[in-house]
Amino acid sequence: MGLTEQTAGETLDALLIAPPSLYLSLHTAQPVENQLTHSVVTHEMTAGGYTRVDVTGGFDRSGRLVTNPADIEVAEIDALQVATHWGVWSHPTSTSPIHFRFFTAFNIPRTIQPSTPVTIPAGALRVRA
Repeated sequence: MGLTEQTAGETLDALLIAPPSLYLSLHTAQPVENQLTHSVVTHEMTAGGYTRVDVTGGFDRSGRLVTNPADIEVAEIDALQVATHWGVWSHPTSTSPIHFRFFTAFNIPRTIQPSTPVTIPAGALRVRA
């Protein structure tokens, strides 16, 4: 099924541009939704110091592509972890599927060293419809 330019733009806007609150999450494996328990096995990072990053208003859309136009700073953590996926939530801490907007894999997994600031460069997060 293909999307028209209009529909693709409206879908991306609804996911990443228009919501009043958006939070970036980092994951050590692909998140999985459990249909039986209505929960998400997120594989979200658990190291001390990790929190989701408020990215409300932090995405721009051009046609069918959404990217982060500015660097995103992630809090330092206290243990080595490898982020294979990133996600977007409408809540800063909830793991309920109703707050999980979507996820996707990084092109290259990101190794996050303990006590080292992490910056996700502008343009590194890309979603195409």
